[in-house]
Amino acid sequence: MEIKNKTQNPESQPHVSLTHFSKVEVDLEVKIGGVKTDIGSLMNMKAGDTLKSEVKLNEKVKLILDGNTVAEGILVEEEGCFCFQVTSVK
Repeated sequence: MEIKNKTQNPESQPHVSLTHFSKVEVDLEVKIGGVKTDIGSLMNMKAGDTLKSEVKLNEKVKLILDGNTVAEGILVEEEGCFCFQVTSVK
């Protein structure tokens, strides 16, 4: 079988519009921060315990897509749910 390499004129190549991808769903993560503790405390943890972080309530948090920060924002409350309010887009 012979394969022929045809060079196409760029004008004749199909045009792909980004609107084709606008309905593709993605999973985003909101990274608030971390908590440090020791192994003993972790092993003794039970329901009802609280772990304090160093993150302040009005501090910026990150919106992550596939390990990459795509936006920063703050956590707000809306109708009893935590929501992410965008303050900047990367």
